Formats: sequence, C-alpha cells, structure tokens
Amino acid sequence: DVTADREREDPGVGLDGALEFLDDLASGYGWRPPALEWFLACRFLCGAPVPFRHGRADWRERAADLVAAAEAV
Repeated sequence: DVTADREREDPGVGLDGALEFLDDLASGYGWRPPALEWFLACRFLCGAPVPFRHGRADWRERAADLVAAAEAV
C-alpha cells in the first residue's frame, strides 16, 4: 500500500522510484512476500479513480499513469 500510495500521490516519483522504494522496504524485512508485484498492480488499479474523485485538473493523465504502472508491474 505504501508503494502504491507513493506513486499515486507523487507522480514525480514514477514507477521506477516506487519499485526502488519497495525493494528497500522488502530488504529491510529480509524477505519479499510472494505475489508482491500482483498485489502492487491491483493497488495501482484501485487508485486510478482517486485523481478524478479529488477533482484534480490532470485526472485523466494521472489515472492513465496509474493504469500504465499496473500494466508495467
């Protein structure tokens, strides 16, 4: 959730930055949960409507970015 929230709230981070953050977080725990990428893709898709709901002027671009991030994971 933290990685998806980070990507959704700060588009400047980008997918690579979000995945790097996830790698750092997982290495701190000493293991990576199974199907983590699948879970992350689902979280990106769940967040896609958020820019629209919050009335952001760039909601189309942000929603498209989140869907593209889900596809890339």
